[in-house]
Amino acid sequence: MPKDVTLKVQVPLVDLKSQYETIKSEINEAIEGVLSSGSYILGSNVRHLEDELARYCGVKCAVGVASGTDALVLALSALGIGREDEVITTPLLSLLRLRLLPRWEPNLYLWISRRRVSISIR
Repeated sequence: MPKDVTLKVQVPLVDLKSQYETIKSEINEAIEGVLSSGSYILGSNVRHLEDELARYCGVKCAVGVASGTDALVLALSALGIGREDEVITTPLLSLLRLRLLPRWEPNLYLWISRRRVSISIR
């Protein structure tokens, strides 16, 4: 038996193709419905999704937004985040998303290797 054996195995982080294949007809039908309706923004599909999400989460209402950045802006606004506040977030957060924070000018901290690192985004 050899002393040093190296086995290289590649495990995909996400296998979207396999997931798609299992629900392909449902997805294609939904896409065709949106294209046929011409309702690309808001509309009944978004309203239905928001209702289902609210029900699933056990809350009165849910709001669909266009992106994670929009979700952060909405959440920070709702919480009244301002100059005197601290925002602690993951270092994996997109730097583009960090650009939205100067609007509130909070102190921003990233957690990196168990150390809090302060950065300036101004």
